[in-house]
Amino acid sequence: MGFVTDNHATFIKLTGLQYINFMADIYDVPTELRKPRLEALEQIFQLGKPIENLISSYSHGMRQKICMMGSLIHEPKLWILDEPMTGLDPRTMRSVQDFMHEYVKKGNTILFSSHALNTVAKLCDRVVLIRKGQQADGLDVKAIYAKDPTFDFEEYFLRNEQQN
Repeated sequence: MGFVTDNHATFIKLTGLQYINFMADIYDVPTELRKPRLEALEQIFQLGKPIENLISSYSHGMRQKICMMGSLIHEPKLWILDEPMTGLDPRTMRSVQDFMHEYVKKGNTILFSSHALNTVAKLCDRVVLIRKGQQADGLDVKAIYAKDPTFDFEEYFLRNEQQN
């Protein structure tokens, strides 16, 4: 599995490239696979030349990118993310969303938490709403949109939140 926290838990005294190689070492990614995988991840996250800089110099969004890249270098079957879009620029956000769709089509699974419910609904097959630490609802996104294409998950949550 690959895991990305919302606090960008990484080694800030490493360069981005050193961090990616460290993660590849941890997951036993063969040396000959690292460069092509890194190039594929670069196409998605577009970190660019700053990958050679210390992570301590990165912005919030750049740290989010390098953490996501590190969590994917070993091509995990399960990718777990906490607030994955926070700090990303719109172009990268779209690229990550497109990647997520393709990732799942390959038979992989993504589990993520987010407060941006309409974004979640756009990306997920199933949405679980949690209220006060307990599952409040489990919703099938396709079934809901089949009944009502204008359904708004945030409005639904807020309406039900007020009732509880």
